[in-house]
Amino acid sequence: TKFDKSFNFSIKDLIDLIAKDKNIFKSNMSIKRNIGSQVNTGQKLWRRALNVIPGGNMLLSKRPEMFLPGLWPVYFSKSKDCYVWDLDKKKYIDLATMSVGTNTLGYSNRKIDNEVIEAFNSKLRPAMDKFRPEFVLVSAGFDAHKGDPLGQLNYTNEGYGVVAEVLQDISQKYADGRTLYMLEGGYNADNVSQSVQKILNVLISTNIDN
Repeated sequence: TKFDKSFNFSIKDLIDLIAKDKNIFKSNMSIKRNIGSQVNTGQKLWRRALNVIPGGNMLLSKRPEMFLPGLWPVYFSKSKDCYVWDLDKKKYIDLATMSVGTNTLGYSNRKIDNEVIEAFNSKLRPAMDKFRPEFVLVSAGFDAHKGDPLGQLNYTNEGYGVVAEVLQDISQKYADGRTLYMLEGGYNADNVSQSVQKILNVLISTNIDN
């Protein structure tokens, strides 16, 4: 606007502007020369995200300034086992205790999937046998889905379905099928609808069978 939307101006024009207002370029002084050509896509998005998201990505353990300032990828397109991929499709070994994928079903690893299912069966079921719930209330969050832009913890539609089967078995055994699912996080409409459909299929098939 200082140049009336014209991209054609001279050094003299700049000098005249600075003479009129010494602080005119102060807001840009923190930007390094050619910084856009030197940083990865995640770093570029992070600089913009800092204006609207606390910490830039809501992950304390993955804030870029805690690991490799200026180079840490910040955001990840996927994770599997101990590997993560950034938005530029570069592959990394996650040495930070593999915390990108640390959550149930989060490593996108079949062995871990099976371990989680086994944990539900060996830990949750006995606990419910002792507690004998009269009602099963489920906080159903889908931001851990592998395609979610926020969580990206690699849950699958099938994983949600298996968990729903375990919970429904418990509900049928002790609560006469009384189950309430409350929709929580989830920021990809397709993922949410598909995972909800898996859960609904479990609920419908259970009611038909009984």
